[in-house]
Amino acid sequence: MFEYIIIFKFTLLIIFLTLIMFSLANLFGSFFINNSIEKNSVYECGFDTFSLNPIIKNFEIEFLLIALLFLIFDLEIMLLIPWILFYSHLGIFGYLIFLIFLIILLIGFLIEYFRGILHWNLAIKKN
Repeated sequence: MFEYIIIFKFTLLIIFLTLIMFSLANLFGSFFINNSIEKNSVYECGFDTFSLNPIIKNFEIEFLLIALLFLIFDLEIMLLIPWILFYSHLGIFGYLIFLIFLIILLIGFLIEYFRGILHWNLAIKKN
């Protein structure tokens, strides 16, 4: 039971520190905002800043898909690292389970590739 009290206290500390940081950012953020002409000018890539364009532009869904795929495969790499560290303790059962996991990942990656999710050119994309 003592272990759970420590976790509860740590969670409360994290929530408290997060609220303090957000409060300080809202309180002092307006003092440090620089609304100069250079800051609101067009970037080197030619895109207008958001403050100059009051109408929200359509967001390309490809950026979201690539971000989600990155998160998925990044989390899978995080699962791979502990498996590598404890490989000798898992035995053949652990090896087979993780082999099945990697095969499922490979199948998911191949489905994404052949459906054209990873292609940036919209003309190549298949529905």
